[in-house]
Amino acid sequence: MNHLPSLPSCLLFLGLALSSCSQKATEATGTIPSSVAMSAVAPNPALLNGRWQVSTLNGTPVPATDSTRAAHLIFDSATGRLSGFTSCNRLMGSYTATSNTLSFGQVGSTRMACLGPNVEQQLLAVLNTPSLTYQISADNQLTLLSGATPVAVLTRAAQ
Repeated sequence: MNHLPSLPSCLLFLGLALSSCSQKATEATGTIPSSVAMSAVAPNPALLNGRWQVSTLNGTPVPATDSTRAAHLIFDSATGRLSGFTSCNRLMGSYTATSNTLSFGQVGSTRMACLGPNVEQQLLAVLNTPSLTYQISADNQLTLLSGATPVAVLTRAAQ
């Protein structure tokens, strides 16, 4: 049984998610903070390798949880594979990074029932954002951008 969502249902979900965004959240994310823009190093797709913990989604801080339940992404540039955890379900898929662009292929997740607050829907919506670019700062922060707007900030996890 295939548990990957179909393209039409992903597009419908993305449309609903984007239409429910409030103006206040959009205002908070405005542009790239100067501290990130000034300290960014030249993007190199191999620098994505490893585990990145999600710290901000659409300008809203992601609550800190124990490390086993924290939302995170793991990039493997040798295979172009992505894995991670949404704070509710495991995820897996593919990605392509070239220069400073980042796109995600088919991303699927397990379908566990989740109690309590989590950021799964917001994280999956970010991964479905078209035309993402990325920056990796000198202080090991990965910023995913839609245009000039940061949609996610991740911090490299200790190995």
